[in-house]
Amino acid sequence: MLAEKGGAGHGSIASHLRLLNPYRGNGRYPAVKKEFQFALTSDVSTAVSVTFEGDSLSGTDNVLNNAYSGNDNICVQMLFNDNTPVKLEIKNPVISSAQEHVILKFNAC
Repeated sequence: MLAEKGGAGHGSIASHLRLLNPYRGNGRYPAVKKEFQFALTSDVSTAVSVTFEGDSLSGTDNVLNNAYSGNDNICVQMLFNDNTPVKLEIKNPVISSAQEHVILKFNAC
């Protein structure tokens, strides 16, 4: 995941995420859902976007492909709190005007 704060002269915060959970080609395995979060500190009124990087499952733009052999049918999909899938490799705006301390919550399934 790359979290970027807007504005001239501001850098980016980067951390890499690797999650594995069951995903079935035509839908999610409903019994598995795990919340995860990122605590950020930023300038007040900063616009915040996140970019998740990784190899996507063929034919999708929002399911992380499993990089380990022997588990070909296991992938992970990340969701915003409203259950909208997080698209990979693009800037996903999450906050238009942040407070100094922000917690970004997501779900993995």
